[in-house]
Amino acid sequence: MAVYKGSCLCGAITYTLTGEPVTTVLCHCRNCQKSSGSSFQANLFYKQEVDSLFISSWRKQQLD
Repeated sequence: MAVYKGSCLCGAITYTLTGEPVTTVLCHCRNCQKSSGSSFQANLFYKQEVDSLFISSWRKQQLD
């Protein structure tokens, strides 16, 4: 079974997701280019009822 780990850009939220994606997509649309800062973005799509999703941290960031 696949395990994926990730976080938001600033690292305030981290997660672990267990289960197989329904599909994967490399998207080259303008929205994905802007959000990734690259020419494409890799996306994984899951059914709503994934095997497990664990939010391992959730901390409030202060912006100075």
